[in-house]
Amino acid sequence: MNTDFYDPKLESLRFQLEILKSELESIDKTIERIDEITQTIKNWAIVTWAGIISIAAGQLELRKYIIFTAILPFVFWYSDGHWRHLQRRSTFRAIKIKEFLNDERLQKSFEQKKLVDFIVYDPIGRQYKRLPEYKKHVSTWHCLNFLEVRNFYLGLIGISIVLGVIFNFL
Repeated sequence: MNTDFYDPKLESLRFQLEILKSELESIDKTIERIDEITQTIKNWAIVTWAGIISIAAGQLELRKYIIFTAILPFVFWYSDGHWRHLQRRSTFRAIKIKEFLNDERLQKSFEQKKLVDFIVYDPIGRQYKRLPEYKKHVSTWHCLNFLEVRNFYLGLIGISIVLGVIFNFL
């Protein structure tokens, strides 16, 4: 290698940018994995909930307890929300990487031959945990209230309540 053209600072910057690229790939894989986990949670919620309702509806002495099957979706809902909370930490970091790559800090980094105002490899965004926007983005409560998640579990809860009322009062 000709040392006249070798610039350690520039090579260091290139290495950090490669790590950043790897971090984005890792974040994408994490998001995909957690999407699979939350889908599995929903599948198990339906199978378990429907199975218990089927058993209870098939036996006269158990029908009066069908209303208690409304508790089961709450358990799965919380589990789903917890995994989404973990996922949102990574999505927040991906947002911050995107911002870095699209603002003046990237250009300044090339000019200074080092990353400017950016930390490499923080896939779950630990550095942001004190920021209010991070706390809001990753809050479990926020994740529990995603429209599609909330409606799915509230639907199961509603059906349990309706069936409980039907079997207990009609």
